[in-house]
Amino acid sequence: MKIKLFLLLLTAALLLGGCRKDADPVSDLSVVCSTTSLTRVAKALSENTAISIHQVVPDNVNIHTFTLSQKDMKSLHDADLVVIYSPELEFWASKVPSGKLLVINKDLPNFEPIYIGKDTVNPHTWLDPVYESEIIDLMVSRFSVINPSAKESFRGKAKRLQENIRKLDKNIQADASAGMLKDVYVICSHPSLAYFFRRYGIDNVDYIQTGEGEEPSVKHLNQLITKAKNAKRCVVICEEQFDDKAADTIIRESRARKVEFNPQTPNYDDDMWRMFMNLTD
Repeated sequence: MKIKLFLLLLTAALLLGGCRKDADPVSDLSVVCSTTSLTRVAKALSENTAISIHQVVPDNVNIHTFTLSQKDMKSLHDADLVVIYSPELEFWASKVPSGKLLVINKDLPNFEPIYIGKDTVNPHTWLDPVYESEIIDLMVSRFSVINPSAKESFRGKAKRLQENIRKLDKNIQADASAGMLKDVYVICSHPSLAYFFRRYGIDNVDYIQTGEGEEPSVKHLNQLITKAKNAKRCVVICEEQFDDKAADTIIRESRARKVEFNPQTPNYDDDMWRMFMNLTD
């Protein structure tokens, strides 16, 4: 009797175990994202799925100078998918096998690159809302490959994200077309917003850094101060990841308006709109 009972319990346990396996065929998938801006999208898409998200570059750390730790290298090795923007930005991605690497700026369908200097492609595509919407599509596509059972979930969440971005784009287009930026002169720490400015026809722009990571010469800084003084309205956009000394000098000498902006913002829609409105005030 005891043997029969044991066999019945064992059979039931095996059947239940098999049912659980069938109900959840995919589990413990790991996606590694390079930055906050990618992690923000990845977490929104993967909520309540088998995918866990890991971020390589910590918040408020300059990605241009970041180096991998041993822990980071293990995360990359163990990942099912690694998402980066470009080899120019995430130079350490050469250590990742190409088969599990999603290079956003290589796969954007309508990408028209802006160059920093002669040969370096500006990687900051996500700060153009239209490109950001296309980035979401790319991530949905690759997430669906590693976790096909959640494809419809990914698509539904992407639709909600993209609807907010479409509203943001529509509002910015309307104000830009109405001439609200006609008299503004913009100075930025470095060219992270170049795609945003091109999208909305903001062309009276200069950058404190003349090349990737290059500090301004005295001559260049004086030219910016002169142009700021002569402008009807001047806004200096400062980024959290960069030294503000040169920007503060321009602001002090010209009485330009200082605007703080984080390109890796975790609150994309609100912060992009707030930054734009600071240009129009």
